[in-house]
Amino acid sequence: MWENVIDSDQTVVERAKHLITSWRNAQQIRQSVNITQPSPQQTVWTKPRHGRYKCNVDASFLLDRNKVGLGMCLRDDHGRFVAARTKWIEHIVNVKIGEAIGLLHALMWVEEMQLYDTDFEMELQKDNR
Repeated sequence: MWENVIDSDQTVVERAKHLITSWRNAQQIRQSVNITQPSPQQTVWTKPRHGRYKCNVDASFLLDRNKVGLGMCLRDDHGRFVAARTKWIEHIVNVKIGEAIGLLHALMWVEEMQLYDTDFEMELQKDNR
């Protein structure tokens, strides 16, 4: 009984069979579709030289909304976390410009903290447009 509706045993069994058949069909379709996943890149983070910091900068793009999400992570010469920052920027429609603005914001952020001995690292993306 569900919501005051009582189904016969046969109705419940038929619904279950239909559900299982639908699920199996969906699995067969899923297995027959060849989806190519990009191969994961093996990126190995390296510490900066002694007495320096490293700021990793990354950008993610919501091109349909003209937004760029920026992420910055700062570590010391032992690889220890120092600080991080995120920021949304609107009206960016070009990947290269978005990444350049990300680097600009990282430079300004590090300058605010007066950490002048900082190396910057980013993974540049291809803009296929």
